[in-house]
Amino acid sequence: MLDNINDGVVALDTACKTTLVNRRFLHIFGTRGEGLPLTAFVHPDDRSRLQEQIEHCLNSGVSVGGVEYRGWREGSSEFPLECSLRAIDSGGLRIGVQAVLRDVSHQRLIETSQRALAQRLEFFFSEMPLGCILWDSELRIQEWNAAAENIFGWPASEVLQSRYEEVLALRPGDPVETGLIDLVAGKHAVRQACRNSSRDGQELDCEWFHTSLLNERGDVTAIASMVADVTQRKMLEQQLLQSQKMEAVGTLAGGIAHDFNNLLTTIIGNISLTRMRLGSAHAAEPGLRDAETAADRAAELTQQLLNFSRKRTAAIEPANLIQRLEESVELFRHGLSSEISLQTDFAPNLWPADVDQGQIGQIVMNLLVNARDAVGESGAIRCTARNTEIDAQFCESHGWAEPGDWLQISVSDDGPGVPAHIQSRIFEPFYTTKPVGKGTGLGLSVVYGIVTTHRGGLEVTSEPGEGACFSLYLRRSEQAAPSMPAQEDDHRFGRGSSTILLADDQEAVRRLTARILRDQGYAVVETADGSQALSEFERGAARFDLLLLDDAMPGRTGRQVLQELRSRGVQTPIIITSGHAAEDESTRLGRFLSKPYTPRKLLELVSETLDGVAV
Repeated sequence: MLDNINDGVVALDTACKTTLVNRRFLHIFGTRGEGLPLTAFVHPDDRSRLQEQIEHCLNSGVSVGGVEYRGWREGSSEFPLECSLRAIDSGGLRIGVQAVLRDVSHQRLIETSQRALAQRLEFFFSEMPLGCILWDSELRIQEWNAAAENIFGWPASEVLQSRYEEVLALRPGDPVETGLIDLVAGKHAVRQACRNSSRDGQELDCEWFHTSLLNERGDVTAIASMVADVTQRKMLEQQLLQSQKMEAVGTLAGGIAHDFNNLLTTIIGNISLTRMRLGSAHAAEPGLRDAETAADRAAELTQQLLNFSRKRTAAIEPANLIQRLEESVELFRHGLSSEISLQTDFAPNLWPADVDQGQIGQIVMNLLVNARDAVGESGAIRCTARNTEIDAQFCESHGWAEPGDWLQISVSDDGPGVPAHIQSRIFEPFYTTKPVGKGTGLGLSVVYGIVTTHRGGLEVTSEPGEGACFSLYLRRSEQAAPSMPAQEDDHRFGRGSSTILLADDQEAVRRLTARILRDQGYAVVETADGSQALSEFERGAARFDLLLLDDAMPGRTGRQVLQELRSRGVQTPIIITSGHAAEDESTRLGRFLSKPYTPRKLLELVSETLDGVAV
């Protein structure tokens, strides 16, 4: 019987030496051990403690159970050993002690693994960046980690035993609640996206993953959930989509503006030329003047499209904006109703900014006009400018921002405000909330385009019934602004006699330009593309005093012709015209004329170039 027991059994005499051991003892210690003290089979440091326990049991007859020692095998290997002692009596006499020994190595290994696993799980649960929540079958919160507290704002002490809908739901029966109910009913895993509520009532975009926990019978006993706050990611995705959409529309707008500028060049040029020929006393003069004014207005709208599409390079330089802001406000004030108050607050120590002053003035005017339209017949408008420092926290929610010094220019009104559902669309071109005939839908899109060109930022804040505030952010310049803007020379032109090579693929524009130049006395040779212009120049280079080349032509563009001639060492003056392209490094070897141009602008530039004005 003793040999079939799974524990080591030892009989000790009153001298505490072994008199009987079973087969399991031999398996545990590798030796029979009769005649040796039991203490020989434990670690030397544990022997005195075991000896005391044996003597206490022998003398008092009180059993000792479940005491753990370090077992000691031959070869000095130790292992956990559990020992129980009981006194042996015979005929009323104490004749020895019975010891039952158990090797608990495997049990202790399992316990150690379980403790390590529990510690790892506790670490993952408490330190995981995802919110971890454990629900019972009644959907009451049993566990709530630090990440869940950070996401939703509720400390664990306040939400334990609370139901889901009591602390997190925006509305009854939302997808998360439905998913949890499905899990209790038997589903094993559910993944969801849902809008949830934080402790302070803020709406959060959350992603949830739930899994059911089962007992040995397969019944659902609890539900474990992980949740991530993806509000910022959703916002950045929307900003990216909006940016991509605006870029695509900008490309379209630039193409439309290019074609329209060619048409306007013909319209404005012919009207101006006709007025010059007929004189101011002619009966058709008022009508021509109105037509020219309308064409100029169309040119301004086209310029706005080009600004939006970033086809024009802004003349960016350090500038003090106080004077420009004051000029824009005063210009706007002249056409303002007396029922509308306009207040300004410009910091006197406003930092300089790297800007195109004309474009910044256009932004302020557009925002002021929008504010005026928003307040209607009466109300208040406020325009402010101040220095501000942007920190890392602000940058997290504004993709365009970088930490540092910025200028903030704001235009606010007390109108009805901008509804939240259209705030993401108000910067789209041709999108307007104004009545038909009251707006072009280009004002804010132009503002957006100019701000992007300046690598700045634009923010709108609005609450229903509390007005709107549009804030423009510009980077502080590292250079000081010049004290006074450079003054332009009033250069005059006279009648010419030079020969000009003209290249433009638009026949109407080419014919008009040639007529303007010939009327002024110039000889003009016309070509329809860059390749023809290059061939014509090669046949008679000496007779040409100036080349007037359109930038967008089939075959060779104007600037390609310019670069090829300059690479050959040809120094003949060249003017590049364009309906959408901006002056850049590829046109610096010549002069640049933007379409649509008037006869006067054309003749002035031609005269300046031929007279040897530095290029």
